[in-house]
Amino acid sequence: MVEARTPRSWRARLAAVTVAVGLVAGGASLAPAVGATAAPTKAPRSKVAPLGRYAVGMISQTFVDTTRPTAPNGSAPALPSRTLPTAI
Repeated sequence: MVEARTPRSWRARLAAVTVAVGLVAGGASLAPAVGATAAPTKAPRSKVAPLGRYAVGMISQTFVDTTRPTAPNGSAPALPSRTLPTAI
């Protein structure tokens, strides 16, 4: 004798309620708070030079930090300062 199975309608109702609660909770968290709105402000417009011919150059600069010594590294010996040659 085959036993009658319990209808699965309760599972469908549980799934529908879970989805509905999730949508309501998610929508409520995305909603802006009342009274917390500020006047919209425009982003500052960046100043850009007009198209044309501009001089371009390069400067080599060496920066030295005498407040920190340099530890030995491989074949390089320890130094009393840090030196950084830079091209700008």
